Amino acid sequence: MTYKELFGDRKPVVAMIHLKGRDFDETLQRAKTETEIYFNHGIDGVMVEDYFGTLEEAEAVLAWLQAEHPDKIYGVNIIDDHRRSFELANRYGARFVRVNTVSGNLPPKKDAALAKEIEELRKRHNVMVLGGVRIQSKPLASGRTLKEDLRIATDRCDAIVVTGDGTGRQTPEAKIQGYRWNLNGFPLMVGGGVDTENITETFSLADGAIVGSYFKTDHKVGGDVEATHVKTFMEML
Repeated sequence: MTYKELFGDRKPVVAMIHLKGRDFDETLQRAKTETEIYFNHGIDGVMVEDYFGTLEEAEAVLAWLQAEHPDKIYGVNIIDDHRRSFELANRYGARFVRVNTVSGNLPPKKDAALAKEIEELRKRHNVMVLGGVRIQSKPLASGRTLKEDLRIATDRCDAIVVTGDGTGRQTPEAKIQGYRWNLNGFPLMVGGGVDTENITETFSLADGAIVGSYFKTDHKVGGDVEATHVKTFMEML
């Protein structure tokens, strides 16, 4: 499944479900509430991620999405286990997965193993893959240039995600420009720090955005999703 097949000509906004909650029931109910806010305000898709939560909580939310919103676009990112992300996507009808790094962060031997694994997973699962390149939370170890890392990444995913140096932190415009220039027309999403101050510049360069922190109280990842923030953001597109 390609980026265009999933989102058409629109530059999508994918909103994060971070699985916050004091226990299983609260986490599930919060995820349901957040999802309804997102979809009611025109979000193009949601991504379930075990940022605060557990694998079991992620699976429960995906099962609920499959039952209650089968016509909507939703995806999954099990942060340290992309193989499990593919499995859950297949089981619960998710349309995309995020693989935190597909190129740039591993030394040659480990990188070759990753390439083979992703190739096998993509053959078995008809889902779109969002792939990170040279993510800041892991060492840069490929020994390649940025251009080479990005070229290789285009064979391992359907859209590349560029991020800054931490959750909720702005992705530098110069970095987005560098990725855009090297990727030509290959789909590029900005995966961190998109807000109402940089939304115009971001969407002039990128093909979409993944947004989490901006939608929450005080625009912090640990806050609650607020409908007014979602509404304000989406009205600027």
